Amino acid sequence: MERAKKTALIAVFALFIFGLGAAHIVLPDKELSYAERRRLGKLPELSAEDIFSGEYFTELDEYLLDQFPLRDEFRTLKAGAASNIFFLRDNNGLYSIGDGIYKLEYPLKTTQVELAAKKISAVIEAHPEMGDIYLSVIPDKNYFVAAQNGYLSIDYDSMLETLRFGVPSAEYIDLFPQLTLEDYYRTDTHWRQERLLPVAETLCAAMDAPFDPEHFAESTVGSFQGVLASQSALKAAPDELRILESEGTKTALVKSAEHELPLSVYTLEDFSGMEPYDTYLSGAEAVLTIENPNAASDKKLVIFRDSFGSSLAPLLIDSYSKITLIDLRYVQSAFLDEFAEFDSADVLFIYSTMLLNSGGILK
Repeated sequence: MERAKKTALIAVFALFIFGLGAAHIVLPDKELSYAERRRLGKLPELSAEDIFSGEYFTELDEYLLDQFPLRDEFRTLKAGAASNIFFLRDNNGLYSIGDGIYKLEYPLKTTQVELAAKKISAVIEAHPEMGDIYLSVIPDKNYFVAAQNGYLSIDYDSMLETLRFGVPSAEYIDLFPQLTLEDYYRTDTHWRQERLLPVAETLCAAMDAPFDPEHFAESTVGSFQGVLASQSALKAAPDELRILESEGTKTALVKSAEHELPLSVYTLEDFSGMEPYDTYLSGAEAVLTIENPNAASDKKLVIFRDSFGSSLAPLLIDSYSKITLIDLRYVQSAFLDEFAEFDSADVLFIYSTMLLNSGGILK
């Protein structure tokens, strides 16, 4: 009887192993992983040069891991075991509190913040024709939960002090009091546009630009799992992506330095892609211009931003006749004159704490 049990166990194990192997061969390879938001490895081409250099086997290993059957299910199983069996407080820097998922942002990299400040100051010094200059910082979600729940957290006061000291010519607009945890997606790093009207109003008040929150109507695009849910492989209730529309968002002309045809303020076709947040102004773009001849003022605004600015900028369209968005991760600051007009324009540098803690990526 005991021998039969062992034999059955071995048979089941062998069937499982060989079944996975057979599935790996039979099933077609996938090009994209929507769960992990990336392209998957392809079977490398065989060549003597790559074999002797070892490159072939490195690429083959990546391919086999990426195309492994039930990959997403095994990732979820691993994440669940780390949390519920081994009681790890985080899994590769990701942790959950309640129904929210978070990514640790620690330690504070003062040198990186100084690099960001140096880059911002260099841009300001290179364009003395700028009008009023403003600086603002968007806290990451850890600001609201990490320290209170025993997780490591950066010193936000020190970060702000370093940044403001390095950019003395900009007027600082404090957004921290305007934000709460509920203003962010539970499964993503970004803030929720439908919660940002107080932020937009605060910015416009500081920049002496008109703003009327009554101009906006809210609509739901759909449910989605954010990037933190994808990275963690944890099962989480989906978020809802919503947009705020006004006459300005519907009629404004959006142009990209990277595309010939005009874009839309909200590109709903991007919602079904790998990054639903790209619904806002088509996601990562080096330079965008938004023109609204029916704006409440003839003022112009240049925004130096990261991805958080994609959902913020549409709320300012009715306040400025022209908005230029610049992402210094994708365009060299030496070429800014080719894309932006700074003469007498308001200029806003607004970055998340996550980007500032990696400030060296600004070009």
